[in-house]
Amino acid sequence: MIVVYCIYLLFVTLKMVMRSLSAFNLFAASNILLSILLVVGIVLVHYGFDYFIVFASVIMITEIFIFIRIRDQSKYSIKYSLEHRTYFKKLIQIGFPVLMVGILYEFMLTIDKVLLTMMVSTSELGIYSLASMIFRGCFILGIAMSTYYIPDIIKCHGARDYSEMIRLSKHLQKISVIFIILVSVVISIFYKYVISNYMPEYSLIKYPLIIMLVSAAIMPLALYGNILNIISRQKVYFQSLIISTFINGILTYILLANGYGINGAAISLLCSILFFVSYLRYYGKIIFNKLISDNEKRFSV
Repeated sequence: MIVVYCIYLLFVTLKMVMRSLSAFNLFAASNILLSILLVVGIVLVHYGFDYFIVFASVIMITEIFIFIRIRDQSKYSIKYSLEHRTYFKKLIQIGFPVLMVGILYEFMLTIDKVLLTMMVSTSELGIYSLASMIFRGCFILGIAMSTYYIPDIIKCHGARDYSEMIRLSKHLQKISVIFIILVSVVISIFYKYVISNYMPEYSLIKYPLIIMLVSAAIMPLALYGNILNIISRQKVYFQSLIISTFINGILTYILLANGYGINGAAISLLCSILFFVSYLRYYGKIIFNKLISDNEKRFSV
């Protein structure tokens, strides 16, 4: 379990590296590859392969793909010299909060599975893991779509065109939610005609899967997530993740201890995501409006 988590942390770090290098095409390609591999992984888990081995293999293949692409494309190369130490220290100061946000974000979405390994049977853990893989695949496709809009949102920030910045963010939110809903419909059809008829041992996946798909559709509604990162306000993002992680962990433990099983774990995840989205929307709006107000004052003087 520790080894798998370390492999996953490396993947989280690579995602932060790709964003810092503005390698958005590579970021999107790696997420699409990961989604395809997760589908293959679901089939392998169904045929008896260990979930953790399959998950670790999927992540490692994606990491190898990223390493090869970064190495082959000179524009992503990073050269270090003594003269560049000041710049690297500055980059680390800027990038470390982003890296920590990414790591904590993933931990918020995985703490329920950590508790499940200690509190439920192997069969229930396998069913929940399958639902989680479907949820993550659906969610990652939504992230892959967002990478095509992030460069334009960054340009708007550089040009101080905040009305266009929020317009693009709202447009991204809308298409992400619609896309995830459409994918959820396809998954529901798959459940009805495939899992129900050919995979009856996974019949308990129904309610956790429904709850997770609802969670995936809610996630883009945070709206200000990308904006807070772009305008260097990761502190609010960090605070929301810390509280959401505690909510997910504590609520998962309480519901599991009271016999709610994998349905309770899925409900805990949904509650933590609801808080996360609400927190970002509330404080994100305040910060963004203050940014607009400060910008107007600067130019009115």
